[in-house]
Order: sequence, then structure tokens, then C-alpha cells
Amino acid sequence: MNVSRRLFCLTLFSLCSILTLRSQGSMAIEEGTVLSISSNTAVTISNSSLTNLGDIISQESELYINSILDEVRLQGNHFSLHNLAIDCPNGQVLLATSIEVRNNLRLVNGLLDLGDSDLLLGQENGRVSQETNSNRITASGQGEMIKHTLITGSGKVSPGNMGVSINTSQNLGMVEVRRGHLTQSLPSGTSTSRYFSIVSNTRVNDEINIEFSFFDSEVNQNSEQFQMWKQLNGRWEAMRSFQRPAEDHSSTNWVTSIDFEPTQMYTVGPEQEINEDLSTIPTAFTPNSDGRNDHFEIPWIQQYPEAQVQIFNSWGRRVFEVKDNYHRTPWDGTHAGKLLPSSSFFYVIKFPSGRSPIKGKVSIIR
Repeated sequence: MNVSRRLFCLTLFSLCSILTLRSQGSMAIEEGTVLSISSNTAVTISNSSLTNLGDIISQESELYINSILDEVRLQGNHFSLHNLAIDCPNGQVLLATSIEVRNNLRLVNGLLDLGDSDLLLGQENGRVSQETNSNRITASGQGEMIKHTLITGSGKVSPGNMGVSINTSQNLGMVEVRRGHLTQSLPSGTSTSRYFSIVSNTRVNDEINIEFSFFDSEVNQNSEQFQMWKQLNGRWEAMRSFQRPAEDHSSTNWVTSIDFEPTQMYTVGPEQEINEDLSTIPTAFTPNSDGRNDHFEIPWIQQYPEAQVQIFNSWGRRVFEVKDNYHRTPWDGTHAGKLLPSSSFFYVIKFPSGRSPIKGKVSIIR
């Protein structure tokens, strides 16, 4: 079926109008043609792929893809739609072009396969609804869901209902969140068939609570406990995580963790014990206010926000103590507001879990 007139305009004046377009496997909007879908109009594409070589103007309306075929495609030029509904109980819709859904993407039945194309959710209201274990978005290639959202630090935010929530007291400004579906190779095995990318142009100076979800059908036959992983300097590192069990009605699993240095990619994978490398604790620092090595930094201490850190001089007098969140206020080489001289000091790191404390020596060099 070819829509070949110069302007094909669906201007229907009833409160809510419905139009069903059927063709033999393929419907094409030819070059130079405009398909204009007016407000309060529902257009159903039945058992047909849709090729856009012209232009689609979608106001406050819905494009409903209904098919009993194994696969139908959305292809051609970029699509920008207000609402999109997928109802393919026997198969899937494959994106062969990038599309934007400004308001609501409903997953009634079947899969939406992004392939190598991107799905942009509108910044203001763009969201996914009715996603379940069997009716969901996936990607057989590099395609990603993308959402730009404003995070002001006013509470928990779930951008686009994509399966990620971000909770922080810091104003992060405009944040780009991406969700992809390629598995990652982790030191503990293979990740779920889902990853997230979180990018903010604002420097982070506060903890961020991040929670990710995934479906049972995305676990790749892993049966271990799951934890969050992040990619840092090209390497995957395990994060201390808490796993929430699946909900019976949706088979959705949740993993949450706290991060202080957000990176561009996170995923969920089999659990691996986090071992602290004591050799990474510095043996000296130079608190001379030059912006380099001015504090006694313990690289992995942020994984233990409740750890207590004490510093003693060579006579055993305590000169510094932090009872929690040491990463926020690391020792700067002072005591009672006064600079301490070049000397050796002793530190003790105590953990609330009852594990043995870590003890060592650090020197101030001025």
C-alpha cells in the first residue's frame, strides 16, 4: 500500500477517531508525502511493516501496530510520534530506523526489538508503560533507549520508566540515561541482557543511590545472587549491592547500590566478593594546598560508608576521627584547625560488621 499523494492528512473532528490501515505486508509513505495524524486520533497499522520515505506529523495521537506476523518493521526516515502501541502477540516489531516517542510507548503484546536503532523518549513526558517479562523492549544489536531528564536533587527519579531510579540530594542538572541490551563479559561471568549508561555534566560531590531492574528472561541462565557492576577505566568493577526479589506479577528483579563516581556504564551480573587491596592505601601525602595529594585518601573506603577512621600521632594521641562517610571528609593533615608537622602517623579503620580493623602507618610530607 503506497500513500502517494502530496499530502495525506488524517484530520478527524470527532472526540476520538480510529482509522485502520491494512496492506499486504508493507505500507509505504513515499518521498515528498506527509502523513499528518491529528489530535485524538488512533491509527492502526494492521499486519504490515511501515516504511517512511516522506514525513510523519503526529500530534496528540497514537500509532497502534497490530500484527499476527512473526515480525513487522518500522523503517525509512526518522519517526517522531506522540504515542506508540505495540500489539504483536506472535512476534515482534523491529526498528530499522531511529524513532522518537514524545509521550507514551505502550507494550500491549510482543517485543519491540531496537536492532541497531535508537529509541528516544521525549524529555518532558516520554515513558514506557506495560513492560513485562514477555512484553518488553530488547535489542538484537547496538540499539539503545535514550532519555534526557532533569535531576534536581528533590527525591527519587525514574527516567522514562526505563527500569532505573536515581535518588540523590544533589542537583545534577540535565542527565542522559541510556538502556541497551547487549550482554557484557564480567570477571564473575556474563551480565544480564541489559545495561545502563548515566551521564551528567555536573561534578558529583554527593552519594547517588542507583537502582536497576531486569526481567527473568534477561538473566542468561545465571542462578547466582546478582550485584551491580560499573565500568571504570575500561574495567568492570563490582559494587556493594542489595538485591530485591522478583515480584510475582512481573518477574522483575531489582538491584540497588550507592555510587560516588558515576561512570558511563553499569550492568547487573553474578555476585563477586569485593576484596580491598591494602596496597592501594597511600603511605604518605603532601597537604600543601596545591590541589594534588592534599588528603589521606583511602580508594575503596566509599564502599563502607559506615566505617570509622581514626588517626593517632606517634605518642598515641588521637588527632583525627570520622565515624562515617570518610570519603566526604578525608584527613587533611590538621588537628583542631592547625597544621601538623611532617611526621609519621598511625591509622585504624574499623568496620561495623565486626570484621577485624585495618591498621597502618601514613606520613605527612611538607
